[in-house]
Amino acid sequence: MGFEKGKEDKKICFVIVYFGKFPVWLPAFLLSCAHNPSIQWKIWNDIEDFQGEFPANVTSIPMTLEEFKGMATELIDAPIHINTPHKLCDFKPLYGDIFKAQLSNFDYWGHCDLDLVWGDIESFLHRIQFQQYDIISSRSSAICGHFTLYKNIPALNTFYTQVSNFRKVFLKPKYAGFDEGYFSYKLFLESEKDDFLYKIFWPKKHAVDWPELEIKPIGWKWKKGKIVNSYGQERIYLHFMKWKKSLNRIDFGFDE
Repeated sequence: MGFEKGKEDKKICFVIVYFGKFPVWLPAFLLSCAHNPSIQWKIWNDIEDFQGEFPANVTSIPMTLEEFKGMATELIDAPIHINTPHKLCDFKPLYGDIFKAQLSNFDYWGHCDLDLVWGDIESFLHRIQFQQYDIISSRSSAICGHFTLYKNIPALNTFYTQVSNFRKVFLKPKYAGFDEGYFSYKLFLESEKDDFLYKIFWPKKHAVDWPELEIKPIGWKWKKGKIVNSYGQERIYLHFMKWKKSLNRIDFGFDE
């Protein structure tokens, strides 16, 4: 199901910054993106030897880690250090500001991860009438690193600057939990005020995460663009965070 054509269409783009070898499950990720054709993904990366194909709605953009650090350093006027891949997660709430030129044509931008398979995002967004919200998160009362959308406006793209002493987080070379910690908590506190200007959708969890895959699995599967379980319940994506260390192959390619 694609978005209906018309004046109410809102252009959406998810941003991913990734350095190193692409994961073995990337074809599964790309296939699930292709089943949401009205949504765009832009992957800034330094991969040179990927042999697969990207669907029409996923764009691979060359960028080195040093280039990213330079852009971030210029933006927040502080020397950036990134010693681990996980440190990049601290920057997720800044992507709308870091890449504002590349995202200028979109109504919403979002951050997500690669260690997941998408379900039917388009139907979910229409079901909640997403145009009425300024922020949409798949986690209850908190920002979710692997799925949060923001209305593409300067006030939200720079909201991270309202976190006290935010620059100190980015001076640390290791992940400090800025995205789902400091930034999310600041947003939650502000949202509790009567004069808060923005409308947020975050009533409950909308993803299949590791507890449902490992502790109490109930037959989750991807089929024709949807994530459903053995009881017919549907979620918008499956996040296999803890499988990454042991997953060494997949059984299909994007062309299948």
